[in-house]
Amino acid sequence: MKKYILIIFSLLIANSAYSKTINWEETLNHIKENSYEVQLSQVDIDISKTQIMNARSAYFPTLGVYAYNEYNKSLDNENHQTTYVGNEIIYGDNIYQNAVSLGLNYNLWDFGIKGDNLKIAKNDNISKEAAYYKSLRDLELNAVELYAKALTQYKEIIVKTEILEIQKELYSIKSRLNESGQTDKTKAVSENIKVVELENYLDKLKNEYSKTLKDLAFYSKQTYSEEDTLADFNIEEDGFVPVNNVLKASVEENNILNIEQSPEFKIYDAEIEKKNRELLIAKKKNLIRSFFPL
Repeated sequence: MKKYILIIFSLLIANSAYSKTINWEETLNHIKENSYEVQLSQVDIDISKTQIMNARSAYFPTLGVYAYNEYNKSLDNENHQTTYVGNEIIYGDNIYQNAVSLGLNYNLWDFGIKGDNLKIAKNDNISKEAAYYKSLRDLELNAVELYAKALTQYKEIIVKTEILEIQKELYSIKSRLNESGQTDKTKAVSENIKVVELENYLDKLKNEYSKTLKDLAFYSKQTYSEEDTLADFNIEEDGFVPVNNVLKASVEENNILNIEQSPEFKIYDAEIEKKNRELLIAKKKNLIRSFFPL
């Protein structure tokens, strides 16, 4: 008997060693860290910042340094005449030629095209940052929906498991009463049917829960098992699930949706401004060509 108790105790210890507690905050952080869409959005932001630096560089003068050296040796020592063949110069004697030139170029007036290009780059950065927050918001909404689904199934499994134990006990009582002749056999059969139906439903629910955990593990790149404990959401005083401030930024204090603070509005507004600037640049270039035809 002591041997069996030790075996059961060791199995319980092994089970607790492999099981862990899953909470919403850590799961969301893992999903964010492993999201390729969020990572690509961050790269796009870095690229847009580089484009701003590139547009600002047009305000600085262009400095160029050029070096040239040449050596010619004549086959006829008595010929000192210089001959021109097309664009080539042939010297009639040994000669060394070295040249260094320094050039400075600055565009004083371009009808404001430099400023328009800079505004385009800045609006592109605004658009990329808004797209980054949009991807974060969509990711959080999908994550909270998936975690809530897993949490609902987890809690239902716990409740249904307890109900199943009670149902089995009722079936056992009805069976003993039937054997003693104090109750009808149909009542015992009815309780047995309830037990079988509940077991089938519980098996189906466990399969669905296992699939939901695999979906959650796909996004978070973590390993989950059915023995793990799912912690409940940490609900704040305002009743919202604490995700990212991206969701709260789109909602005013009176819980009314603020369209102008939404990432979609910022993206569309920045893209419209970019197109207007591009159209303005095209008009200015046509004006320059009309004044200074090639």
